[in-house]
Amino acid sequence: MKKQQNGHGFWAYFFVFTAVYFSMDTLQFGTNKVEIYSTILYISVPVLAVIAFVYGALNRKQVHAIALLVTFTMCVMSIATHLATESELNLKYFFEIAVILQAYLICTVISVEDFKRAFTNIMAVLAVISVAGFALRYIYPGIMNHLPVLTNLGEYQYGNMLLTFLPYDVMYVTFRNYGIFREPGVYQFFLNLALIFLLEKPNTFKSWQLYALLLAMVFTFSTAGYIIGIAILLVYFFMDRLQIKASTVLPMLIGILVVGSLFSQGIVKADNAIFSKLLTSNSSTNSRFGSIAVDFHIAKMSPVFGCGFEFVENNFKIIALDEFALTGMHNTNTIMKMMAVHGFAMSFLFMLGIGLFCRKHLIRRGWTVFFVVFAALFSAADLIFNTIVYVVVLYGFMPSQTVESNDEPDSD
Repeated sequence: MKKQQNGHGFWAYFFVFTAVYFSMDTLQFGTNKVEIYSTILYISVPVLAVIAFVYGALNRKQVHAIALLVTFTMCVMSIATHLATESELNLKYFFEIAVILQAYLICTVISVEDFKRAFTNIMAVLAVISVAGFALRYIYPGIMNHLPVLTNLGEYQYGNMLLTFLPYDVMYVTFRNYGIFREPGVYQFFLNLALIFLLEKPNTFKSWQLYALLLAMVFTFSTAGYIIGIAILLVYFFMDRLQIKASTVLPMLIGILVVGSLFSQGIVKADNAIFSKLLTSNSSTNSRFGSIAVDFHIAKMSPVFGCGFEFVENNFKIIALDEFALTGMHNTNTIMKMMAVHGFAMSFLFMLGIGLFCRKHLIRRGWTVFFVVFAALFSAADLIFNTIVYVVVLYGFMPSQTVESNDEPDSD
């Protein structure tokens, strides 16, 4: 990787890695049963925001007025929802505001291109570690006896390797790849986001990064991850963005399919496993499609301020059953949940930011397709408290750095 022109490469990686790791969407801090870790998370996000603010002030980073206005507006909307819907103090709103402020400060102190580069490299390394851990878990099950145990809020247990977590429990015939995240469906979001950033400059990525991201994706056994990942590859292929790497893409895909079939051992035959989820009714399918209908129904109850976190979390499954006869539901759509919690205006700002990000900071001639891809990504996981998500949104309100030409290649 080339040395970054601003000479502050370390800080780009620091801010991006801490935003990924210290998150409500990781096993270590988001769903860990040990309460001290949630306390660390609630403290670390404001502290990291302050560090970014100090760094930006010392280096006289430019303030982006429109992005700052959007940030302020989102924070005010969060407070308004709290005042309008909650009878008691709810710390989730203050954490949400801290996440939004952290995201804005990250956008201020590092450029869009530095963010994409750092995020892609970090996710590629985490993908390598998770694939190695997954293979070790499969080949040498005894490794679990030598690892610290993390128990999540659902009482599921994982071997804790800090930079990846190995599940004790079998799902869909075989073990699934969680990486550092609370569930494979969340992991696929980050892998696919890294894949989008990686492939937009086909001359610069290294083959091992593509192998790592796709292998990690295969072992999540996430239906949404597979479909969206294939869609991303096809989009870039038809844009001729993959032609330079054609000599490595074909054997890579064949290798991934072979290795995946060896590890999964009959995964397609299992009842309700992976792609059969598309053909049968189950909690995953119900959640994907039901989240749209149920959250929209809730949003209509209070379109201006939304119904708030407490109401949505306490009544989502009840409304799903009473109004739509859906059972086993989980709220998995980020945009629709934001609409239900905060009302239409907040979700509109969120979607506008995503659209502008695709228009300004990705390949211009394919931005509408990427917007659809992002909409699909956000339909597969609840990421309403995720800093990286808000970073992408707020970059949308910053000046354009549209990708049209290829960079000089790095060596493989």
